[in-house]
This record gives sequence, C-alpha cells and structure tokens, in this order.
Amino acid sequence: MTDGAANDERRDAVLSLLEAESARWRRRGRVVQWLIGPLLAWWGAAWAARWSGSSLWPFGREQGWLDAFVQFVGFVAPGLSTIASRRHRQLIMTNEVVNDVRSVGPLLEGLSMTGAGIRTWCIGALPALLHQVNADSAPPLTAKQRSTLAWAATWDGYPEDLRVAALESMRFVGDRKCLKAVENLAMRGAPTASDRRVRECARRVLPNVRDAAQRVETVERLLRPAEPPPESTLLRPVEGGPKGDETLLVRPTDDAVGSGSGDRQARRAP
Repeated sequence: MTDGAANDERRDAVLSLLEAESARWRRRGRVVQWLIGPLLAWWGAAWAARWSGSSLWPFGREQGWLDAFVQFVGFVAPGLSTIASRRHRQLIMTNEVVNDVRSVGPLLEGLSMTGAGIRTWCIGALPALLHQVNADSAPPLTAKQRSTLAWAATWDGYPEDLRVAALESMRFVGDRKCLKAVENLAMRGAPTASDRRVRECARRVLPNVRDAAQRVETVERLLRPAEPPPESTLLRPVEGGPKGDETLLVRPTDDAVGSGSGDRQARRAP
C-alpha cells in the first residue's frame, strides 16, 4: 500500500470516528432538551398552583429544596449538553480533519461546544475549509449545521475571514435560513470597514444563495417519505384479506379450459 493510499485510509477512519462522536454529542443534547423541557413546564405549573392557593401544591409558598434543584438543573443542563468529550476534542484537533472539506459539519458544531480551546481551534480551521466548498465538493450538512453556518456569518463577534468564508460557502450549501441571514446582512448598516466588506460579500452572493436554497428545498421535498395508503383502499394484499373456504373459490371448468385450448389451436391453424 502506497503512502497516499494509507493517508486516505487513515483520513476516512478519522472522519468516520468524528461523525460517530458528533452523532453521540447531538443525541445527548436532544436527550437533555427532552428532559429539561417537561421539568421546567411542571415547575411553572406548580409555581402557578402555589401562588393561587390550589391544593395541587400542598408544600406552602416558601421556596424550598425543590425550587433550588429545578433552578440548578435549568441553569446547568444546557451547558452540560454542549460539553464535548475528550475523544471528541482530540478527533477534531487532528490534521486529517482540518485538511478535509468533509469535516466542515463537525467543525461547525464545534463552534457551539464547550471544551478547552475547541471553539478557538474551529474558528481558525473553518475559513480555509469553507473556501474549498464548491458544487463538486459540497459536504452534506444537517439543518442545525446550516443554522450554525448562518450564525457564523451574521454574528459580529466572529472574525471577518470566517464570516466571509461562511457567506461564500452558502452559494453551494445554503438553505432558507441561510438565505434569510444573507438578506439581513445585505440590508444591514455597516459602521466599520469590516462590516462593509461583509455586507458587500453578502450582496454579491445573494443570488447564488437564493438558488442554493431552492435546490435544497427541492431535494428535501423529493426525499420526503410517502404517506401510508388510506384504510378504505380497494386493493388489499392477500395476507390482509378475509380467509374463507377454499372450496368456494371460483375455478375454471374443464369445458372452458378445453374450449379455450381448442380456440387457440384453431387460430394457430393455417
């Protein structure tokens, strides 16, 4: 095996592991959201019952340990859901990742992660990769990753090179949310020279982003799963139909078979 093939194999292995870690990180965030949402909703209902004097809250109006626990969970849980594991950080901070355009999605997720230097690393690595995005090498991005891409172009706290690179890449991977961000940037005021350069870039790429958003919307519409057939459908599979006596089924008679074969022989005769 040549050195180039070995490097490609290692890069594919690293990217596969990174995608698995990113999927695990996203799943953990969804679990936290599903857990904290009902908890906060219940606490809000309990708070209303407490101050209305309802019997649904028999613990009195003074705050206790339950209130402190819910407030602690509501404050800490969102941060815990964004923490990247040590293995995740090590995979992102590798040469195979920062040199491959397919890692744009996980690096965009790194902008929302909590970890030692992971955001700084992603901010430094993304501009060069985003400039490599084109029609032939557009990486597959999730809706959340596209939303982060739009935020990277919109937020003034990010460096100018990252914002411009994000706008340039939206020409090929932008969706409706990206289009809205570009339209807002094109109409926004620009008090500084950096803001003016970002605004000019947004105005330049706006027609291409509009076309890209239309393509993404068309693809998502085509990939939408088909609806199940209604219950009143006339055609049903044999397994789903009622079972009856097989002796009562209609069968061709011998005379019909014989006459049918005689007619066919007659037609074949010269």
